[in-house]
Formats: sequence, C-alpha cells, structure tokens
Amino acid sequence: DMASMFSSMYNISNLDLTGFNTSQVTDMTQMFTGMKSIKNLDLSSFDTSKVTTMAIMFAGMDKIENLNLSSFDTRNVTNMSLMFYNMSNLITLNLSNFNTEKVQNMKYMFDSCSSLTSLNLSNFNIKKVQDMSGMFGNNTSLRTIYCNNTWTCALSDEMFYNCKSLKGEVKYN
Repeated sequence: DMASMFSSMYNISNLDLTGFNTSQVTDMTQMFTGMKSIKNLDLSSFDTSKVTTMAIMFAGMDKIENLNLSSFDTRNVTNMSLMFYNMSNLITLNLSNFNTEKVQNMKYMFDSCSSLTSLNLSNFNIKKVQDMSGMFGNNTSLRTIYCNNTWTCALSDEMFYNCKSLKGEVKYN
C-alpha cells in the first residue's frame, strides 16, 4: 500500500524513485496528490502490474507539464477516478500503454487539466466503466480527443462541462 505516501508534500521539488520496488503494491491512491513543487517525475522504473486503484494519484500536481506513463501496466486497475485532476500546467500526457479493460470508474479523471489541448485515448477499452461523469470537465484548452468508436457509458453527466475549445465530428449523447 502506497496510498497517500507523498501526498501534500508541497515543498518537495525533486523526487528520485528509481530504487523503489513497487512489484507488490496494489493501492496507489493519492500517492502524489498535492505535490505542488515537482516539475519532473520519472516513474519508468515502477512495476504497477498488481495495482488495482490509481484514484487521485497525481491530482493537484500543478507544476508538471509532461507526464509519460507509457511504462505503466494498468491491466488490473479498476479505479482511475480523479487520477489527473487539476494538473493545470499539464501539456502532454502519454497514456499509449494503458490497459483499461477492468476499469469501472473514470469519474473526473482529466477534470481541470486546463493546459491540455489533445488527448489520445484510442486504446482505451471502456466496456466495464460505470461512471465517466465530468471526465473531461473544465478543460478549457482541450480541442481534440482521439478515441475508438465504442464509447458508451450510462453515467456521463457533465462529461464535457466547460470544454469551450473542444471541436468534434461526432456528437456525444
């Protein structure tokens, strides 16, 4: 369990996690939430193959501009709610390796990532997702979301709330 491990450590500006053994970790809830001084975070050595919840994991890390999570193994994750909430300076986010086939909750996952202009979620499998409410809310710079054509979810209230720049070919119902 690494839940809240570094949460609210506002003044830490550098974090070297290359020696961490995360191979048995199942819970990373709020692990880095509120670390407001971190500009770079290298998690390429993390083994996340047993993690089941990444809820609120990076929320409020508002200095980070680029986050590459392509090494993350998310095949067992069921909860990604608020995972990137309020990462207001995030410009690029690499989720190309995310396996979301077991995820049930993506509520507010990208809410208030106000500097993101594009998200490529074309590899996301959302068949088991039960809640996507506010998933992209308050992303005022978001212009493009790439996804496959199987996106449906019963709970998707305010999914695109305040996405003023979002343009699209397909109207979401």
